[in-house]
Amino acid sequence: MCIIIDNDVVHQVLLKPDDVKYAELRAAILHAAVADVRMVYGGHLRVEYFRSRRLRRLLVTLDRAGRANAVSDSAVDSREASIRASTLKCRSNDVHVIALAQVSGVRLLCSEDGALHDDFRNPRLLNKPRGKVYRARRGHRQLLLAQCGPGV
Repeated sequence: MCIIIDNDVVHQVLLKPDDVKYAELRAAILHAAVADVRMVYGGHLRVEYFRSRRLRRLLVTLDRAGRANAVSDSAVDSREASIRASTLKCRSNDVHVIALAQVSGVRLLCSEDGALHDDFRNPRLLNKPRGKVYRARRGHRQLLLAQCGPGV
């Protein structure tokens, strides 16, 4: 398990084959190109994903192929409640993504949400190892390789 894809970009990453911005990440998830990328989802992120019938169908296929892994919703929801009750406050409205990262151990995020980037990199929320953000930029291929390992 190596990457969490925020709901703000998941359709662009997985369901828009003509979108070149995330072509490398899409190929890595769908075809194990570049790196052996497996996406992780659970808790409220699963609810957000499953609002789309096309995405739900694709996730079932990716789960069966070992390219996506669902984390226990109850574990993620419980951790989310703990974070909300603590003195640690998130800048973003995506506490469920931080909870998913804490439960799963995944420290690579794909998102366009700047506030979530700050939360994901905050050592008080994610530490040992720290969170990193993948964006469709030069040099970020190395993040996929470092976090997910070489492709097949």
